[in-house]
Order: sequence, then C-alpha cells, then structure tokens
Amino acid sequence: MYNCLHCKGIFKVKHHLDAHLLTHTNIKQHSCSKCDKQFRKKAGLNHHFRTVHQGIKLHNCPLCNNRAFSSKLDLQLHLGSHRKEWRRYRCQICKAAFVQKAELLKHLYSTLHAGKRLLEL
Repeated sequence: MYNCLHCKGIFKVKHHLDAHLLTHTNIKQHSCSKCDKQFRKKAGLNHHFRTVHQGIKLHNCPLCNNRAFSSKLDLQLHLGSHRKEWRRYRCQICKAAFVQKAELLKHLYSTLHAGKRLLEL
C-alpha cells in the first residue's frame, strides 16, 4: 500500500500514487496544441480537445431529441430544466423560470423586455 504524504489517500499501485501526487502541485505536463490550456493528466487534455476543439458532445439528454452536452455537469444542469420544482429563479416581467440565476440574468439582458427591466432598477 502506498500512502499520500499530503492527504489521506491510499493506493495499491505506486503508479496511481504518482499520478495522484500531481493533484497537490501546480505542475501541468500536458499542453493543448490548439490553445494555451494545460492539464495535469493526459485524460484531461484528451477530454478538453474532444469537447472544445472537435465539438464532440458525449452526454445525451434522455428527455430531449438531439440535445447533447460536452460535460456531465452541463447535462445535469440541463436536466433540471425538465423539473419545475428546480426552477427557482423567476422573471418578474414574463414569469419565465430558470434553474440557475445566471440563466435568469442572461434572459433579462437578452430579451425584448431587457430595457424595461433596466428602467425599473
């Protein structure tokens, strides 16, 4: 067994400990050939390249036709839009409801009633 000296991590294989130790440093050994992003792990670089530069979206919504997302988190946030009780942020002008506050703010400043919203502030 191999123990991490920085946290309580325990690994059966030394190679796994070595890979884990990178999480405790700022060393990023893997650079993207298309942009300036750097990653600690090759898997992170590969995921970035597929989703950002190749536009591959691996996470499909089971409730929408042809809706896919590049990350599991984006899919989970989207799934919340299918559940009314998760839509906590409501537009005071048109009553549209959103899962995230950022979505409401985007709605407020990009819809036809954006000017109306600004005048009321």
